[in-house]
Amino acid sequence: MNTTLDNSQAWITIRATPSAPAVGLSPLSGEVLAKWVRSHTSPWPAPIPIGAEKPHAGPGVFTFSPDEPAGRYEFNAHTDGSSSLRLPAGGSRRNPTDGETVWAIGEGALAWISIAAVRLASAHASRLGCRGDLSVEIGLGESTPTTTFPYEIWNRGNDGFHPVGTRVPSVRPCRSEFSLVDSGTAELPSLVRPLLIDLLGRFGLTDSRHIDVDGVVRRRNFTGHDDRIRSWTTAIGLASKP
Repeated sequence: MNTTLDNSQAWITIRATPSAPAVGLSPLSGEVLAKWVRSHTSPWPAPIPIGAEKPHAGPGVFTFSPDEPAGRYEFNAHTDGSSSLRLPAGGSRRNPTDGETVWAIGEGALAWISIAAVRLASAHASRLGCRGDLSVEIGLGESTPTTTFPYEIWNRGNDGFHPVGTRVPSVRPCRSEFSLVDSGTAELPSLVRPLLIDLLGRFGLTDSRHIDVDGVVRRRNFTGHDDRIRSWTTAIGLASKP
């Protein structure tokens, strides 16, 4: 299935592959999987209705995407335990300093989506009986129009939404390995943090404002979304502080 995603958005793509893929007959069915996906994603701090629609069933994969020309998400759940998730992480904006149009990627969006995506991917793999590790790749720009703009990281603070770090023409994917067991625990932010810092490093940034060195999610840096972040982290058992 070829999903047409919203070309006004800058997309983050998270691919996950278990070290020991599931084999044999898959227990998945579209209806059961949709119910599971809805339950798993319902606490997310952004209302993304994955699983609201019946998935498209292809050879070895179920694809969730909205029935509209410009989709806002795509989740591919493979029967071997691998998966891929695409979500918008920003949009086009004019840089306030030089007026150039850029893809403005929200740093807060990168943080919560990275945590949520790894958790979803590891839960999907574990549900199918996969064991061992999960190889995760995070990339920016895939499914974004080819006539594209350079990329910047933007933060929202009391002085509004503004760029930080350096502008780059493209972003190389970042990769890491996660234990499937640990990915389902409260240690998840600590596991995701190095991958997130690697991604931010592409923009000349050296730290994450949203996950501290102790693996605690810092809510106030998700400016304007503190309550949603608190509800989400509480629902899935992650530590957070103001």
